[in-house]
Amino acid sequence: MLDSPSNHSTEATALLTPIQYEPKPYLLRSNSIFFHDWRYVFEGNFNWKTTAEKEEGRYFKDLKEPAKWTAIDMPYGIRLRTVQSQNTEPFLDVGKPWEEHLRHPSVVLDSGIYRLWYGTRKNMCYAESDDAFTWRKPRLGIQEIEGSKHNNVVIGMKMPPQPDYFNLGNVFVDPSAPATERYKALYMRRIAPDVMKAFTAKYPGELSPHYQDGADEDIEKEVLAVGGAVSADGLRWKPTKLPLTVHRADTQNMMYFDEVRNTYVGYFRTHVFRRRSIGRAESKDFRHFPLLDTIIWPDASVGPSDVWYSIGRVSYPGAPDYHLMFAGAWHVTEDNWYHRPATSPDGVMWGWVPGERPITLGDGRAWDAGCISMGAGMVALPGDRVGIPYTGYHIPHKYPRSPGLGKFAWATWQKGRVVALEAEERGEFITKRVRFEGNTLRVNVNTKHVGSLAVEVVGEGGKPIEGRSFADCDVISGDHLDKVVT
Repeated sequence: MLDSPSNHSTEATALLTPIQYEPKPYLLRSNSIFFHDWRYVFEGNFNWKTTAEKEEGRYFKDLKEPAKWTAIDMPYGIRLRTVQSQNTEPFLDVGKPWEEHLRHPSVVLDSGIYRLWYGTRKNMCYAESDDAFTWRKPRLGIQEIEGSKHNNVVIGMKMPPQPDYFNLGNVFVDPSAPATERYKALYMRRIAPDVMKAFTAKYPGELSPHYQDGADEDIEKEVLAVGGAVSADGLRWKPTKLPLTVHRADTQNMMYFDEVRNTYVGYFRTHVFRRRSIGRAESKDFRHFPLLDTIIWPDASVGPSDVWYSIGRVSYPGAPDYHLMFAGAWHVTEDNWYHRPATSPDGVMWGWVPGERPITLGDGRAWDAGCISMGAGMVALPGDRVGIPYTGYHIPHKYPRSPGLGKFAWATWQKGRVVALEAEERGEFITKRVRFEGNTLRVNVNTKHVGSLAVEVVGEGGKPIEGRSFADCDVISGDHLDKVVT
């Protein structure tokens, strides 16, 4: 049973998203309002009034004079818009014989060190950096590649007890785990018949309809499944004996520990009418997940040849209650990908953000002009920026290829500016009632020379608090990432 985000008892039911009953005033868990969606913007109210300004309510009979619609705290003149990323030059390229095909970067900023795990065709490799741009590939001495352990491979094709690594998902830090399992990894693995039999014996009836490596294969053949591994240092890994779930999902599946829901949440590829889609599953136990539920499928909002190929789920740094998804669609007509942003207040309910695409292909025949794919993990970067690693290829997705393919770069945004609440001219809104810590209000704002922002603080009755009205607010104008309101 899920724990309510409000720490209220939910013994009577196990709601998939108990946040829908979050009590007022709403708790700002990260002590911030990011306008990624409308969750904290009050939708407004209204009344019907007569010419005598008498409120008539919404239901009445025999009205003797016309009634006038009157807005109450109604938002107007504002919209949400995706901010396009600014992309860096590549920071990591193929450089070693075992790096024939770079893909699926997964980054964590841990104790001031940027730690990167990335996939190749047969291995999971590791690199680290002090500044996010200059990277070290240490000789770890863990996995043997062609007779030598002088490499940066941490999980290989035949790591005991031979999980048969196939495809990296992501690596994440688990704040709930003991020190021996602080790091967790998600990846695809091929499982032998004996492992398959052990899984079906322990979890009868939990085989995914898409577990097989081919539509006509039988259960006795090797199949793809979602594997997991744990580690104390992120380098030496111990795989789980059984797969987390037997499901065929050969993309960068993603997982994290949800500190609000107190559960592990994973996003995986699923299929709807054989079209690639995005699914979700959660579990209190990292070592076993139930059958997946599809949450996003290629609906009428995308083109007839488009399918959802990659997931790109991250949370904003320091704000685990702000979920972002940079879903990658394979535009089969042109054999390339485009990305579409979505946001969620709880990781369950998702909605698309309007505006331009958050990241676009490079120009002409640039290194990332053929195909791009968002990686895992959004982290703070130098210079008041945040970023997600992405993979770029100079050729289309299914173009005939040879070893030496793929580079990593950063898709970056200014701090707090992934989605903008925008007013082209005059705009106004009021937030929902919220609870927070502190007595200083800071805003992230950018105005034109003729523009300004005014802030008012109202009490429970909706009236301005003395000394905190629009008339009292000092003028806020210009470009500020962290401006104190006075």
